[in-house]
Amino acid sequence: MRLFLAVGSLEKDFMIEDAKALSKRLLHLADSRLQIEFNELDGENHVSVMPTVLSRALRFVSSNNCTN
Repeated sequence: MRLFLAVGSLEKDFMIEDAKALSKRLLHLADSRLQIEFNELDGENHVSVMPTVLSRALRFVSSNNCTN
């Protein structure tokens, strides 16, 4: 199973911290069956993040590798 998480760096503080905390918790559970990629996208907010996150998510889905 593969999981892609992303948040814009201009989101509200609680959203960024929650996304980071979720990523860290899931990384502790990760094994050979769970691959996680977390991205904090610089300069992006709740609306502007969409084009960037779609591009990165498509690359993530189409690749066989995962970067934590």
